[in-house]
Amino acid sequence: MSKDDQKNSANEVLLDEGRRKFFGTTAIATLAGAGMAMGLTACKKDEKSTGTAAATGGDTSHLAAAGEFDVAPGKLDSYYIFSSGGHNGDMRIYGLPSGRVLKNIPVFNMDCLVGWGVTNESKKILGTKPDGSVKYTTGDTHHVHGSYTDGTYNSKYLWVNDKLNNRLARIRMDRMECDAITELPNVQGFHGMFPDKRDPVDQNIN
Repeated sequence: MSKDDQKNSANEVLLDEGRRKFFGTTAIATLAGAGMAMGLTACKKDEKSTGTAAATGGDTSHLAAAGEFDVAPGKLDSYYIFSSGGHNGDMRIYGLPSGRVLKNIPVFNMDCLVGWGVTNESKKILGTKPDGSVKYTTGDTHHVHGSYTDGTYNSKYLWVNDKLNNRLARIRMDRMECDAITELPNVQGFHGMFPDKRDPVDQNIN
């Protein structure tokens, strides 16, 4: 056996020992972590509440019980959050308290997953160049607002603006889809908008 062969053989042995040591250490750490998790899970409820009560001066009325805000599969959330997607150019619907993303609504951006900006219908809403291609391919959504009737939300429309290209979009709440986009002239970089809301108490305030 040549000297090079002996060196390679010795290196392989060292490498193998290093791997075994690494995997052995990882296994021990994993088992230790699992044991700690099981130990924490096995803690008695009264011990936990005693510790919490001591830390908060005995008052635990403001604390939520474990699992109190869980929403089981197939169950509905109590509330829904309509949020702007920023540089994604879309709008999102979250469930509360579950925190689940229920739907992404493409608005100012192209979305090949649902064909937004690809189909003729969506291109007409987004706006096209003379050659038929989409005029804008992205946006920057900010400040979702609902429509009103006599100063009260009426659940008909949501409005969201595009800070990047100075556009305003309308989302139909019965379908949760964008059905109109308007470009605003003589504007540069407006951050947010607020639809007109008539004051229900003082009719002179609009």
